[in-house]
Amino acid sequence: MVLRNILSVPYWYLKLMFYAANSSRISEEKKRIHFVDAFNGELFSIADGEGIQLTSGDGEAQVAICRYLDENHMKIDKKVWQIQEFARRMQEIGITFAPLAD
Repeated sequence: MVLRNILSVPYWYLKLMFYAANSSRISEEKKRIHFVDAFNGELFSIADGEGIQLTSGDGEAQVAICRYLDENHMKIDKKVWQIQEFARRMQEIGITFAPLAD
């Protein structure tokens, strides 16, 4: 039964979890999450574990903690995102994002 559950997990997810588990090998200066716009233009970067502010069109704001997974993936409040996919989705639903002010 356990093997059936493991085999039902997509390969890309297993690969991503492997990289996440081994991310401690990546030096601290490389553990930065780069945020881009929907056209892949770089906006800003933050260190692993820092937060961003998400703001909806009506001004409602929420803070989200970001975790580095690999150079193309991040986890934002327990959801895994490909970096450009996140930017496109936020643009589609009218949410802006910015680093938290120090």
